[in-house]
Amino acid sequence: QPYASFEDVKPFIPQFAESRRQRRDFVDWYLGGMSDWCERWAVWAREAMPDKPIFQSSGGWGFVESGTDFTDQTASMAKIKGGIRSTNEVDSYVQTFYATRMLSSSARFYGVPFGAEPAGFGSARGVLGRLFNIVVNNGEHLFYYHGNLTANDQAIDRWLKYAPLLDRRADPLIEIAVLYPDTMSKLDDAVFRNLYGFTFNTRVTAMRPLFDFDFCSERMILDGALPRYKALIIPWNFIVEEDVLNAIDQWLRGGGTVICSDWRGAPVMTVEGSTKVWDTWETGDFGSGKVVFVPDDREPPQRLARGVANALKAMPNLDPRTLAMLNTEHGDEVYMSVLTTGDYAVLNFSDDAVSVNVPGIEKALVIEPYGIAMAP
Repeated sequence: QPYASFEDVKPFIPQFAESRRQRRDFVDWYLGGMSDWCERWAVWAREAMPDKPIFQSSGGWGFVESGTDFTDQTASMAKIKGGIRSTNEVDSYVQTFYATRMLSSSARFYGVPFGAEPAGFGSARGVLGRLFNIVVNNGEHLFYYHGNLTANDQAIDRWLKYAPLLDRRADPLIEIAVLYPDTMSKLDDAVFRNLYGFTFNTRVTAMRPLFDFDFCSERMILDGALPRYKALIIPWNFIVEEDVLNAIDQWLRGGGTVICSDWRGAPVMTVEGSTKVWDTWETGDFGSGKVVFVPDDREPPQRLARGVANALKAMPNLDPRTLAMLNTEHGDEVYMSVLTTGDYAVLNFSDDAVSVNVPGIEKALVIEPYGIAMAP
């Protein structure tokens, strides 16, 4: 629509947009402006410091008002050979995981170094959870506030015991991705706005004890990320941009596997409401690939997580180390990653010692409460 002056442009609250497309475009403009501004500062910093490490700080937890597009901010740092630094790690490992995994996933894809700092308070368990997160993401740096180590009576000893594991950090071996709800989060506040009232993150929280995975954003897909993965999980994405859905469909027909949450037949559609891609999947038309529909009652999310894990176990083309991770039995406060070095890294984020038997590893891993083990 043409406008004669800025006075003719009437602002509106996204919740009152007249259409999905209007709201999506408005949010894209807002987030794009913030990303462009951050990139501009990064370029100026590089001009002033041509040979120094430069990291962009990126925080929040994905709600649009924070102004942070994790993928865009990470990708922009590749232009100046800089890094991305998460500023949202907390005392809970799983919350640290879902707050930072879009950053670390896009950092690996765009070849950008990843670093981390806490959002604030951290006890001994937070110190260990954050250490584990940086080890299994091959992080460039790990920052703690003074009080994270000294404001409790256990963190220093734990740090001294487990910090040497930093020497074994490496890129994770990840063959599984979860589609990040870019479009959904821009159209529906329920996806990310309320920190403890998520839709998407309750599902990834339930899946993380069973296996490790990347987040894959819509931009990453358009930039060619899907060939990195063998399986793409769609746990809470009812609305996806048409070009992204078409890219997923093309990858699927070339041999990929899509695992979809199937809630009463609710389809994945485009912003304009087209269900064409979903409809072809439901008829069994997906080329050389495979679509698995996992029944989802929305509660409890663990039911969906188990269904997804079972679908992954049945895949014939996953790496044996990925299958070993999927077939390792343990409680829901134990988290496992496979590194490209061949190491398995296991975090026990519970109050009790655990014994973990990894298929192919002769000796069980006995891990103290809030401890980390690596094998072999």
